[in-house]
Amino acid sequence: MSDNIGFLKKFGMIRVPFTPNIGIEYLSKPEQFADTLNRLNYVAGNQMFAVLTGIVGVGKSTVLRAFSNGLSPESYEVLYISQSNLSPRWLYSIPLNQMGIDPRFYANDAKKQFHEALFSLTAVKHKNVVMIIDEAHLINHRTLQEIRFLLNCKFDAGNPLCLILAGQNELWQVLEREENMAISQRIDMICRMTALTDSQVGMYIASHLRYAGAKEQIFSSEAIEEISRKSQGVPRLINKICTHSLLYAASQGTELVTRDIVDSAIKNELPRCVLL
Repeated sequence: MSDNIGFLKKFGMIRVPFTPNIGIEYLSKPEQFADTLNRLNYVAGNQMFAVLTGIVGVGKSTVLRAFSNGLSPESYEVLYISQSNLSPRWLYSIPLNQMGIDPRFYANDAKKQFHEALFSLTAVKHKNVVMIIDEAHLINHRTLQEIRFLLNCKFDAGNPLCLILAGQNELWQVLEREENMAISQRIDMICRMTALTDSQVGMYIASHLRYAGAKEQIFSSEAIEEISRKSQGVPRLINKICTHSLLYAASQGTELVTRDIVDSAIKNELPRCVLL
């Protein structure tokens, strides 16, 4: 593997460590991650409606990836939607495309197609359907109402699918509006992702270094404490700080990432607006 970011060879790594695409088996799974994963698996198996929220960069996409990858393709059909301006038409067209069906142009026609495909998957092929709608805090009222109608649709076997709305904490401001009370009352499970504690930050960094194949202690305890303090335990920020710190350490020819290196990396490479 070519060392295109400047520190892999220096620290004896075989993979880039602090990346959102880390293998599922190498993921650090702190208590809040494992709890969320268990909750999502429960709602998937029981065709329930769940809401997953958390601040930016806390790991919602990562837990959704672990959740989706853990579902048997023989038993589950996972449909994933992530669109900033999701309209009722695209609510049906996107999953239809994922199922290999060419959606009709008008929303009502696409809706009929979707329900037919849903019936085929659940009643004929006996699969559990899981629909994940990401960036749900950006959904408008009209589309939310369409989601409510979707939850109302029941076949003989009960609820036709497991629905998961995932988004930033602002999603609750949307759901708690009076006009959205009907959909809020249908929520079966709430999943709130929280930032890592100080001790969990250390375990997170260690798990990513193991994934990269690093064998030595690269970050000093003081450096880890500083990373935890400045990142406030947000994995996305931890990744950025650790990556820049490794680059700084490699350029300086040092074997250890110190607190001073971490401070320099943060000061010079991370805009103040991204730090909490």
